[in-house]
Amino acid sequence: MKYLVLFLLLYIFSGLSHVEPKNIVSVDCIISDGMYTTIYDEEFKNEPFFMFQIDNDSLFNKYGFYHSSKIERLPNNSFIVTNTDVKTDSLSPLKNYRTDYFKYKYYEIVKCNEDTLWFKNGENRNKINLTGFFVKMK
Repeated sequence: MKYLVLFLLLYIFSGLSHVEPKNIVSVDCIISDGMYTTIYDEEFKNEPFFMFQIDNDSLFNKYGFYHSSKIERLPNNSFIVTNTDVKTDSLSPLKNYRTDYFKYKYYEIVKCNEDTLWFKNGENRNKINLTGFFVKMK
């Protein structure tokens, strides 16, 4: 019992009780209109450079790759980018499923700080393909 009390006192006075979890998302972590550059985490540093602009519900790559992409902002600090250039009308169900990887991109904002948004990107919340952050250009 005396060790438990000692541990609790050390915990309270060491400052550990004030450590915030890493993935706290504030209400303001919504991607807004503007020009962004993407910086990937170390394990994904070989991914191609990606700069894009969001204008209302459209996303435009600086180099024109996703010229007709649509962005749908979701209420849980996430958004989906849909590449409308990918046609799946005449594909088999299996090929259609595999093509969805290129057609839909799910992004979840895990935290934000002023003009920086840390994200996880994947097919859904459970399958993460990339992590990094977006920096809004001034």
